Amino acid sequence: MGEQCLTPNYQRGTCVLLPQCPYLIQIYGAYPGNNQVINFLIGSQRNCGNRAVARNPLVCCQPCIGPDLKPGVCISIRDCASVAQAFVERQNDPVFLEYIQNSNGICNYVNPNVCCPTESDDTLPVTPAPISPITRPPLVNGKPRLLTTEEGCGFSNVTHTRVVGGGPAKMGAWPWMALVGYTNAIGELGWKCGGTLITSRHVLTAAHCLKSTLTTVRLGEHDLSIESETNTVDIPVVKVAKYPEYTPKDGHNDLALLYLETDVDFSDTIRPICIPTTDPLRSKDFTGYQPFVAGWGKTQENGNSANILQELQITVLTNDECKEKYKLIGKLISEQQFDSAVLCAGELIGGKDSCQ
Repeated sequence: MGEQCLTPNYQRGTCVLLPQCPYLIQIYGAYPGNNQVINFLIGSQRNCGNRAVARNPLVCCQPCIGPDLKPGVCISIRDCASVAQAFVERQNDPVFLEYIQNSNGICNYVNPNVCCPTESDDTLPVTPAPISPITRPPLVNGKPRLLTTEEGCGFSNVTHTRVVGGGPAKMGAWPWMALVGYTNAIGELGWKCGGTLITSRHVLTAAHCLKSTLTTVRLGEHDLSIESETNTVDIPVVKVAKYPEYTPKDGHNDLALLYLETDVDFSDTIRPICIPTTDPLRSKDFTGYQPFVAGWGKTQENGNSANILQELQITVLTNDECKEKYKLIGKLISEQQFDSAVLCAGELIGGKDSCQ
């Protein structure tokens, strides 16, 4: 509990037990059975790893710190008993009105929201509506297309906690991870690139991975040193598409799509990732967030590639920070290298990136 997360409406949040998130309890109580609300609850739990403590699900709750430095949650002033009562009693008090204005500002000036304190027992005298069990949606196959969260994209059976320094991932932790295989002149298959399953028949990879010897994608892999792993599936690649504006010199638009010969059946160890298709998510500033990266890359500079899938958390930096860092080490090739199409992440002190 207490980890940072992203709410389904793309706001910073904290993973807390459902009873500790009055906002979610209230919207469920106000709209029981509403599909949009249920999907929001499912997304809130998914973004905290589909975990539960004593049968209480962990959910991503948007917290706030009020003008009085008390922790709270952004909800309508009408639903915040302590502030609503104070407003009735002090609506002509300029000091209190300034407090309300500041509290509303903390909640991004969404009216009539305020940062409702959650410390005292009488803050939100709400009787929670009975919460139906939040179940993982079924996996959906069919015509290759991007799935929604409700259809099963982006789900993992593994609980993800903060990773310090990186290390081996648990089996099934990242079921969308793919290996890209190349066949040499004597028919031997080797794995030299990674990719991400985005539909039942498409894998996203890097444009620089496209070689004439690229033949195969492997899904469901965990430990390359164990040949008897039964969860893996090898599928021939029948077509590749490089992003048309890819520039090898500076690595800009380093994207490619691999078309698989057949659809893959989804399972606990093979399922697609979610692709950000909505404007709020595509335009959101993720600076300061700490997403995971995963792969079978090198765990040390100039070292060998890992046999076991590795995972690591790195910090999203501003593009200006990355630009200056690259300039200092002589790797800034062009101005477009860190334009608005690029998300830059790493550690300014060094030591952690997607290869090390």
